[in-house]
Amino acid sequence: MVDSEQLSALIGDIYDAALDPALWPAVVRATSVFVGGGSCNLSRTDSLNHDLDVSVDWGSDPHYMHLMATEYGRIYPLPPLIMAYARPGDLVWADMLMPYEDFLRTRFYREWARPQGLCDAVGVVLEKSATTFATVTVMLYERHGRVDDGVRERMRLLGPHFRRAVAIGRILEQRPVLGSSYAAVLDSVSAGIFLLDRSGRLVRSNAAGERLLERGHPLRRQAGRLAAPAEATTRALDEAVAQAVRGRDGGPAQGTALPLGETIDDGWVAHVLPLSPGRQGLPAEAPAAAAVFVQRVTLDRPHALEAIAKQYNITPAEMRVLVCVTEANGIREIAGLLGCAETTVRTHLRRIFEKTGARRQADVIKLLASFSGPLG
Repeated sequence: MVDSEQLSALIGDIYDAALDPALWPAVVRATSVFVGGGSCNLSRTDSLNHDLDVSVDWGSDPHYMHLMATEYGRIYPLPPLIMAYARPGDLVWADMLMPYEDFLRTRFYREWARPQGLCDAVGVVLEKSATTFATVTVMLYERHGRVDDGVRERMRLLGPHFRRAVAIGRILEQRPVLGSSYAAVLDSVSAGIFLLDRSGRLVRSNAAGERLLERGHPLRRQAGRLAAPAEATTRALDEAVAQAVRGRDGGPAQGTALPLGETIDDGWVAHVLPLSPGRQGLPAEAPAAAAVFVQRVTLDRPHALEAIAKQYNITPAEMRVLVCVTEANGIREIAGLLGCAETTVRTHLRRIFEKTGARRQADVIKLLASFSGPLG
């Protein structure tokens, strides 16, 4: 059963951390406790270089995180499957991506996870590009047991708020929004930023926001408030601001992502979040009760593995073998990495060859390179 007060407080803290990155360590600790794990991190994985950049971590063993960065990241079986099959916003855990028994047989589990007592993990894909993806991940150890419905539900409740907070943090480029150079910092951000009072009236906007209002798209100023081209969108924006204000005043904390354009292809999105009095450096008497961040989003190219999986109907089991072709020297080594029989590897390779038209492992490597392209 979810503690609604604990959930509401944690969601508020997540949005606070979007404006003040120094709060993230406390947020990931609280996330681990709330979800029911033993450690938690925010990280970005570069699938081309097998680099794991952990920006915030709580509870992990530094020795094993070093081993992950220097040795085991290249044979971690889950990231290629996330790149190939998961979408931003998706909830992911070990046996959702591959059979759990297969995971236990991998060299990664035997040498890196099992010595720590680590038995499972659950995460949310926050962002994804052609070569990288970012996640918030909670690790479960033997004392916690494996991921179950309760763990998934608690992580699912937090996922959208982490995504919005990270998007807002990226907009702000992790600069402190508040302080002595408050107006100057706001004006240095390329996204439009609008601060609204409790009634939804516009209190302040940055330079980028003013340019959007002067152009009248995707927002315009109407009777001191923000208005969108479509009346229904304006009503949705007003309701999102009202939700943010309720979260500010102690109600359920809310943050909302809202498309603003007249069509989906417009790509304009507003992120609305509450501004708590006395937090993020705001004085208690500050009139701003909610912030609206507006930017135009673009779709990233699909990762090579995602494109190959779709074009050739590659299954997750085949994908694990396909990825190992680039990391291992021959069938025996692939079998060792995956913890399976050599005959199993041969079977998957034969199917990969049939589907792609490859005749040997070198052809598979060339196929991966052709999908990656000169820009990765």
